[in-house]
Amino acid sequence: MKLKKFDSQQPIGTWIFVILLNIVGFAGYFYLKINHIQLGG
Repeated sequence: MKLKKFDSQQPIGTWIFVILLNIVGFAGYFYLKINHIQLGG
């Protein structure tokens, strides 16, 4: 089974950054939900 090669146009660092950003976003969202903090209104 061969893994698909990454495009040289899209460096792996960019993907790591995007994935980390998503994890931070979701973590922050769940943190607010768990602590019953309402944003705006």
